[in-house]
Amino acid sequence: MIGRSPSSTGFRPGDHLLTGLQSSPTINKNDTVQVVAYLVAAGPPVHRLRLTVNLGPHHPSPTPVENRSSLMFDAFTKVVAQADARGEFINAGQIDALAAMVSDSNKRMDAVNRITSNASAIVTNAARDLFEAQPALTAPGGNAYTSRRMAACLRDMEIILRYVTYSVFNGDASVLEDRCLNGLRETYLALGVPGASVAEGVRKMKEAAISIANDRNGITAGDCSALMSEIGTYFDRAAAAVA
Repeated sequence: MIGRSPSSTGFRPGDHLLTGLQSSPTINKNDTVQVVAYLVAAGPPVHRLRLTVNLGPHHPSPTPVENRSSLMFDAFTKVVAQADARGEFINAGQIDALAAMVSDSNKRMDAVNRITSNASAIVTNAARDLFEAQPALTAPGGNAYTSRRMAACLRDMEIILRYVTYSVFNGDASVLEDRCLNGLRETYLALGVPGASVAEGVRKMKEAAISIANDRNGITAGDCSALMSEIGTYFDRAAAAVA
Protein backbone atom coordinates (compact mmCIF):
# COMPACT_ATOMS: atom_id res chain seq x y z
CA MET A 1 0.00 0.00 0.00
CA ILE A 2 2.97 2.31 0.53
CA GLY A 3 3.40 4.96 -2.16
CA ARG A 4 -0.06 4.54 -3.66
CA SER A 5 -2.70 7.20 -3.49
CA PRO A 6 -6.01 6.56 -1.69
CA SER A 7 -7.84 6.52 -5.00
CA SER A 8 -5.54 3.85 -6.46
CA THR A 9 -5.90 1.60 -3.42
CA GLY A 10 -9.67 1.83 -3.32
CA PHE A 11 -9.83 3.73 -0.01
CA ARG A 12 -12.70 6.12 0.42
CA PRO A 13 -13.59 8.69 3.09
CA GLY A 14 -14.78 6.84 6.17
CA ASP A 15 -12.71 3.70 5.49
CA HIS A 16 -10.40 2.42 8.21
CA LEU A 17 -8.17 -0.56 8.93
CA LEU A 18 -8.38 -3.19 11.63
CA THR A 19 -5.03 -4.95 11.95
CA GLY A 20 -3.68 -7.90 13.86
CA LEU A 21 -0.21 -9.41 14.10
CA GLN A 22 0.28 -13.04 13.13
CA SER A 23 3.55 -13.67 14.94
CA SER A 24 4.91 -14.36 18.41
CA PRO A 25 4.30 -11.62 21.01
CA THR A 26 8.03 -10.91 21.14
CA ILE A 27 9.36 -9.35 17.94
CA ASN A 28 13.09 -9.49 17.39
CA LYS A 29 15.28 -7.58 14.98
CA ASN A 30 15.28 -10.10 12.14
CA ASP A 31 11.72 -11.41 12.54
CA THR A 32 9.27 -11.47 9.71
CA VAL A 33 6.01 -10.00 10.96
CA GLN A 34 2.77 -10.84 9.21
CA VAL A 35 -0.05 -8.36 9.58
CA VAL A 36 -3.61 -9.17 8.60
CA ALA A 37 -5.53 -5.98 7.95
CA TYR A 38 -9.25 -5.74 7.40
CA LEU A 39 -10.31 -2.75 5.34
CA VAL A 40 -13.64 -1.82 6.86
CA ALA A 41 -15.15 0.32 4.18
CA ALA A 42 -17.72 3.02 4.78
CA GLY A 43 -20.07 0.52 3.16
CA PRO A 44 -19.73 -3.23 2.58
CA PRO A 45 -17.81 -5.33 1.77
CA VAL A 46 -14.92 -5.86 4.21
CA HIS A 47 -11.61 -6.47 2.43
CA ARG A 48 -8.75 -8.52 3.89
CA LEU A 49 -5.19 -7.44 3.24
CA ARG A 50 -2.20 -9.59 4.25
CA LEU A 51 0.98 -7.54 4.71
CA THR A 52 4.32 -9.17 5.44
CA VAL A 53 7.02 -6.98 6.95
CA ASN A 54 10.57 -8.27 7.19
CA LEU A 55 12.51 -6.50 9.93
CA GLY A 56 15.83 -7.95 8.83
CA PRO A 57 17.70 -8.57 5.56
CA HIS A 58 15.43 -9.70 2.72
CA HIS A 59 15.72 -13.39 1.87
CA PRO A 60 12.96 -14.40 -0.56
CA SER A 61 11.43 -17.82 0.06
CA PRO A 62 12.29 -20.36 -2.63
CA THR A 63 9.58 -21.30 -5.08
CA PRO A 64 8.31 -24.90 -5.25
CA VAL A 65 10.37 -25.47 -8.41
CA GLU A 66 13.50 -24.15 -6.71
CA ASN A 67 12.86 -26.38 -3.68
CA ARG A 68 12.52 -29.57 -5.71
CA SER A 69 15.47 -28.70 -7.98
CA SER A 70 17.60 -28.04 -4.91
CA LEU A 71 16.60 -31.37 -3.32
CA MET A 72 17.43 -33.27 -6.51
CA PHE A 73 20.78 -31.48 -6.89
CA ASP A 74 21.65 -32.07 -3.23
CA ALA A 75 20.86 -35.78 -3.49
CA PHE A 76 23.07 -36.32 -6.53
CA THR A 77 25.96 -34.24 -5.22
CA LYS A 78 25.78 -36.01 -1.84
CA VAL A 79 26.11 -39.44 -3.50
CA VAL A 80 29.10 -38.26 -5.52
CA ALA A 81 30.75 -36.72 -2.46
CA GLN A 82 30.25 -39.89 -0.42
CA ALA A 83 31.67 -42.11 -3.18
CA ASP A 84 34.62 -39.78 -3.66
CA ALA A 85 35.36 -39.71 0.07
CA ARG A 86 35.52 -43.53 0.09
CA GLY A 87 37.45 -43.69 -3.20
CA GLU A 88 34.75 -45.89 -4.70
CA PHE A 89 32.52 -45.95 -7.75
CA ILE A 90 28.87 -45.06 -7.27
CA ASN A 91 27.24 -48.39 -6.44
CA ALA A 92 24.08 -49.95 -7.85
CA GLY A 93 22.09 -49.29 -4.69
CA GLN A 94 22.80 -45.58 -4.84
CA ILE A 95 21.92 -45.45 -8.54
CA ASP A 96 18.64 -47.26 -7.87
CA ALA A 97 17.79 -44.81 -5.08
CA LEU A 98 18.46 -41.83 -7.33
CA ALA A 99 16.44 -43.42 -10.13
CA ALA A 100 13.52 -43.88 -7.73
CA MET A 101 13.76 -40.21 -6.80
CA VAL A 102 13.68 -39.20 -10.47
CA SER A 103 10.72 -41.52 -11.07
CA ASP A 104 8.85 -40.00 -8.15
CA SER A 105 9.54 -36.51 -9.47
CA ASN A 106 8.23 -37.49 -12.90
CA LYS A 107 5.00 -38.74 -11.33
CA ARG A 108 4.62 -35.50 -9.41
CA MET A 109 5.20 -33.42 -12.51
CA ASP A 110 2.66 -35.48 -14.44
CA ALA A 111 0.09 -35.05 -11.66
CA VAL A 112 0.70 -31.32 -11.31
CA ASN A 113 0.55 -30.85 -15.07
CA ARG A 114 -2.76 -32.72 -15.22
CA ILE A 115 -4.33 -30.72 -12.41
CA THR A 116 -2.97 -27.39 -13.64
CA SER A 117 -4.14 -27.99 -17.21
CA ASN A 118 -7.65 -28.71 -15.94
CA ALA A 119 -7.73 -26.19 -13.10
CA SER A 120 -10.48 -24.04 -14.58
CA ALA A 121 -12.77 -27.04 -15.14
CA ILE A 122 -12.00 -28.45 -11.67
CA VAL A 123 -12.95 -25.17 -9.98
CA THR A 124 -15.99 -24.46 -12.15
CA ASN A 125 -17.44 -27.95 -11.86
CA ALA A 126 -16.83 -28.12 -8.12
CA ALA A 127 -18.53 -24.75 -7.63
CA ARG A 128 -21.48 -25.77 -9.80
CA ASP A 129 -21.95 -29.00 -7.84
CA LEU A 130 -21.66 -27.09 -4.57
CA PHE A 131 -24.26 -24.50 -5.56
CA GLU A 132 -26.63 -27.20 -6.77
CA ALA A 133 -26.29 -29.05 -3.46
CA GLN A 134 -26.57 -25.82 -1.42
CA PRO A 135 -28.90 -23.52 -3.40
CA ALA A 136 -29.15 -21.09 -0.48
CA LEU A 137 -25.63 -19.90 -1.34
CA THR A 138 -26.78 -18.36 -4.63
CA ALA A 139 -30.24 -17.27 -3.47
CA PRO A 140 -30.80 -13.59 -2.58
CA GLY A 141 -28.85 -12.91 0.60
CA GLY A 142 -26.63 -15.96 0.08
CA ASN A 143 -22.86 -15.73 0.29
CA ALA A 144 -22.46 -16.36 -3.46
CA TYR A 145 -25.40 -14.17 -4.48
CA THR A 146 -24.49 -11.57 -7.13
CA SER A 147 -21.82 -12.12 -9.75
CA ARG A 148 -19.20 -10.28 -7.68
CA ARG A 149 -19.57 -12.63 -4.73
CA MET A 150 -19.67 -15.70 -6.92
CA ALA A 151 -16.47 -14.54 -8.64
CA ALA A 152 -14.86 -14.16 -5.20
CA CYS A 153 -15.87 -17.74 -4.31
CA LEU A 154 -14.37 -19.08 -7.54
CA ARG A 155 -11.22 -17.04 -6.98
CA ASP A 156 -10.72 -18.47 -3.49
CA MET A 157 -11.25 -22.03 -4.70
CA GLU A 158 -8.74 -21.45 -7.49
CA ILE A 159 -6.16 -20.08 -5.04
CA ILE A 160 -6.54 -23.11 -2.77
CA LEU A 161 -6.17 -25.44 -5.75
CA ARG A 162 -3.08 -23.59 -6.93
CA TYR A 163 -1.35 -23.96 -3.57
CA VAL A 164 -2.31 -27.62 -3.44
CA THR A 165 -0.42 -28.12 -6.71
CA TYR A 166 2.61 -26.37 -5.19
CA SER A 167 2.53 -28.84 -2.29
CA VAL A 168 2.15 -31.80 -4.64
CA PHE A 169 5.17 -30.65 -6.63
CA ASN A 170 7.26 -30.17 -3.49
CA GLY A 171 5.95 -33.16 -1.58
CA ASP A 172 5.53 -30.79 1.36
CA ALA A 173 2.45 -29.04 2.78
CA SER A 174 4.34 -26.09 4.26
CA VAL A 175 3.80 -23.76 1.29
CA LEU A 176 0.05 -24.50 1.42
CA GLU A 177 -0.09 -23.97 5.17
CA ASP A 178 2.07 -20.86 5.33
CA ARG A 179 0.95 -18.94 2.27
CA CYS A 180 -2.66 -19.98 1.86
CA LEU A 181 -4.32 -21.54 4.91
CA ASN A 182 -2.69 -19.55 7.70
CA GLY A 183 -5.38 -17.26 9.08
CA LEU A 184 -7.93 -18.19 6.42
CA ARG A 185 -10.57 -19.47 8.85
CA GLU A 186 -10.37 -16.27 10.88
CA THR A 187 -10.74 -14.25 7.70
CA TYR A 188 -13.84 -16.16 6.66
CA LEU A 189 -15.34 -15.72 10.12
CA ALA A 190 -14.72 -11.97 9.92
CA LEU A 191 -16.31 -11.78 6.48
CA GLY A 192 -19.23 -14.03 7.32
CA VAL A 193 -18.20 -16.68 4.79
CA PRO A 194 -19.62 -20.14 5.63
CA GLY A 195 -16.50 -22.20 6.17
CA ALA A 196 -18.40 -25.49 5.96
CA SER A 197 -19.51 -24.64 2.42
CA VAL A 198 -15.96 -23.71 1.39
CA ALA A 199 -14.73 -27.01 2.86
CA GLU A 200 -17.33 -28.90 0.84
CA GLY A 201 -16.16 -27.09 -2.30
CA VAL A 202 -12.58 -28.13 -1.52
CA ARG A 203 -13.68 -31.75 -1.13
CA LYS A 204 -15.39 -31.62 -4.52
CA MET A 205 -12.19 -30.24 -6.06
CA LYS A 206 -10.30 -33.09 -4.41
CA GLU A 207 -12.48 -35.72 -6.06
CA ALA A 208 -12.10 -34.13 -9.49
CA ALA A 209 -8.36 -33.46 -9.18
CA ILE A 210 -7.50 -37.00 -8.07
CA SER A 211 -9.66 -38.47 -10.83
CA ILE A 212 -7.82 -36.39 -13.43
CA ALA A 213 -4.34 -36.94 -11.94
CA ASN A 214 -4.92 -40.70 -11.65
CA ASP A 215 -5.89 -41.13 -15.30
CA ARG A 216 -3.33 -43.60 -16.64
CA ASN A 217 -3.44 -42.39 -20.24
CA GLY A 218 -0.36 -40.55 -21.49
CA ILE A 219 1.58 -40.35 -18.22
CA THR A 220 4.62 -42.03 -16.67
CA ALA A 221 3.83 -45.68 -15.96
CA GLY A 222 4.02 -46.89 -12.37
CA ASP A 223 2.18 -47.22 -9.09
CA CYS A 224 0.76 -43.81 -8.18
CA SER A 225 -1.43 -44.91 -5.27
CA ALA A 226 0.84 -43.35 -2.63
CA LEU A 227 1.00 -40.07 -4.54
CA MET A 228 -2.79 -39.97 -5.01
CA SER A 229 -3.21 -40.54 -1.27
CA GLU A 230 -0.75 -37.74 -0.58
CA ILE A 231 -2.60 -35.38 -2.92
CA GLY A 232 -5.77 -36.14 -1.02
CA THR A 233 -4.16 -35.12 2.28
CA TYR A 234 -3.42 -31.63 0.94
CA PHE A 235 -7.06 -31.10 0.04
CA ASP A 236 -8.05 -32.54 3.43
CA ARG A 237 -5.78 -30.02 5.16
CA ALA A 238 -7.39 -27.18 3.23
CA ALA A 239 -10.92 -28.38 4.00
CA ALA A 240 -10.12 -28.78 7.71
CA ALA A 241 -8.51 -25.34 7.83
CA VAL A 242 -11.67 -23.53 6.77
CA ALA A 243 -14.43 -25.74 8.19
